[in-house]
Amino acid sequence: SSQFCSSAREVAPSLPCAFAMAAEDVMKQFRSRGGADQDPSALLLRVLQALEPGAWPEPRFQKLLDGLPAGAPASLEQLLGCILQGEGFGAAAAATAGGPEVVFVLGGPGSGKGTFSTRAVEQFGYQHLSAGDLIRAERKRPGSAMAEFIESRLTEGKLIPSEVTVGLVEEEMRRQGWEGGKYLIDGFPRSLDNYETWDRLLGNKAHIKFVLLIECSQAVMEQRLLKRGQTSGRSDDNIETIRKRFITFKEETVPVQDLLESRGLVRTVNSDPGIDAVWHEVVEIFC
Repeated sequence: SSQFCSSAREVAPSLPCAFAMAAEDVMKQFRSRGGADQDPSALLLRVLQALEPGAWPEPRFQKLLDGLPAGAPASLEQLLGCILQGEGFGAAAAATAGGPEVVFVLGGPGSGKGTFSTRAVEQFGYQHLSAGDLIRAERKRPGSAMAEFIESRLTEGKLIPSEVTVGLVEEEMRRQGWEGGKYLIDGFPRSLDNYETWDRLLGNKAHIKFVLLIECSQAVMEQRLLKRGQTSGRSDDNIETIRKRFITFKEETVPVQDLLESRGLVRTVNSDPGIDAVWHEVVEIFC
């Protein structure tokens, strides 16, 4: 049976603010009536009618459902996701029109996020942004008021505040080209707070196409990071900090991965065998 979530952010990916507010209002009404109209398509119609009163008569809604891909999952989350990712649709589509298209690349420390992103950029025409690289660049930037703070957080293996990270990412996307831009952002979102901050600040400006999740065993990740530490010069590439980062990843990042997966956004590849062995899977995901 369909799972109805407690807030609009748990209903569907990339909801523009107006749509999220309408969805949440309908969900409250749904719960107050004791769970009537449990059919996902019926509830979806109520959300659309709350967003654009008078604009969603039954025939228009049925035509929309008929246009969904054959075999599309029938949950409310999947229905909303398919529609929001489609061509032109009322206020929801207009909210992100002209904004950049974004693919998040997630995975544990040393899973290969940067390596996969670099090759994807070469093959699929995206620009590559590393949240971690942007943070480290800010730490080294002459005159940066954030440098000392960032250094202490990285040394302790802790996450950087979400507003700082989202601000740096947005600034770089605007610098490289905002309208019509296509960006791979690796290492973000690393926490539920990261994602909620993104949704609050950029949710109605940028479109999340999907999330590429790179799975990798901890033993392989640790081996890669220690090898990288021999030449990287990074203060966080040492065994003590690496293990702190693994703990932080499990506590902070795995929950947001689970949330994004529940919304049908996650596409997974395992990097244990190395990028060449599994690249064909990545091609299938992007194409």
